Amino acid sequence: MPLFVENAPGEGNAQARSSLLYDNMANDDPPKHTALRKPVNGTFTSRAVATKRAGVRALAEETLDAVADQESFGHVKDFAFPSPSR
Repeated sequence: MPLFVENAPGEGNAQARSSLLYDNMANDDPPKHTALRKPVNGTFTSRAVATKRAGVRALAEETLDAVADQESFGHVKDFAFPSPSR
């Protein structure tokens, strides 16, 4: 994960693997991945996701409206990063 190494704590390979962006459920193997996935399975069914569609759309539009007057914006900094926290 060379993209994440630069800002990760530690050194060398340990630095890459301890990155805040690298250390997540998607990069874990079973059994750790399975244990982390089990409690959130129901949140990501088609039906559950459909109930959130309107809210996610409104959040995306609000986030984009906030940068609409800017000449440019950072997709990650201004859109992708703040959205999940809201």
